[in-house]
Amino acid sequence: MMIKINLLPIRRTLTNLFCWLSFFFFLLIMLGHFSLVLINHELEIKLKDMVGYIISKDSQEGYNWQAETIKLKSELNDITHRIGVLENKKDFPLILLKIVTYLSEQIWLKKIQTMDNGKIFIEGQSFEYDQITIWIERLKELSEISGVDLLHFQGDEVIRFSIELTLFENVF
Repeated sequence: MMIKINLLPIRRTLTNLFCWLSFFFFLLIMLGHFSLVLINHELEIKLKDMVGYIISKDSQEGYNWQAETIKLKSELNDITHRIGVLENKKDFPLILLKIVTYLSEQIWLKKIQTMDNGKIFIEGQSFEYDQITIWIERLKELSEISGVDLLHFQGDEVIRFSIELTLFENVF
């Protein structure tokens, strides 16, 4: 004798479960979409309010866009002029590299400043007088330097000094 088993209730249960899961995911996706639409709408309203506030504030204060434009153009011209000056002095870092190359291990430079008159101002310190004089003599041998002036020389344990280098005009 054969036993008959009805599988229809199990299939119906699985089908119902699949339908409910599909409906749940559909609702979840729709809820996410709706919340994103609401957030986007709120952000657009805030952005419009901020732009309106900025425009009204500028018109109330009498913000002068022309003056700002003129100021920015003058800053641009100043930067362009500085770039032109730097392009004319393109070999200048090579001179500074030569100056630093001749340093000994006992000399420390604290400040290197270029002057508009074609001179370089250097401040430094050392523990030995001899190292400073040797370095100055080496600098005098450089072909780009026309003169070395010792401006300041002071100290017992730590010797502080300042020198001014005069460069030939064709260096720049």
